[in-house]
Amino acid sequence: MAAIHFLVLPTTDEVFSWRVVETKTNQIISQHKNLRLALDKAERLNVEAAATTPERESREEGSRCGYADDRYPYPCGARATVTDMETGCTFCESHFREAIL
Repeated sequence: MAAIHFLVLPTTDEVFSWRVVETKTNQIISQHKNLRLALDKAERLNVEAAATTPERESREEGSRCGYADDRYPYPCGARATVTDMETGCTFCESHFREAIL
């Protein structure tokens, strides 16, 4: 099920009765006199957000630490913060110290 990023909520304003709000930041995106227009905009924004979410999440995830040791069955896998320029391998901060020594 896709996450809902934008909602339509009522306002107390006499002219603009409806607002489109982003759920993460609670930021008002737009205000509307007509409910149908507000719903159409929220739906369009949710479709666009759903289409770009996997790409954004994979970009934000970034590289993982590739430190492997015979003592452990799997590589570290923590978020990598350092790249070894000679080998191109990525490491978390604590394993980079071990790898370069």
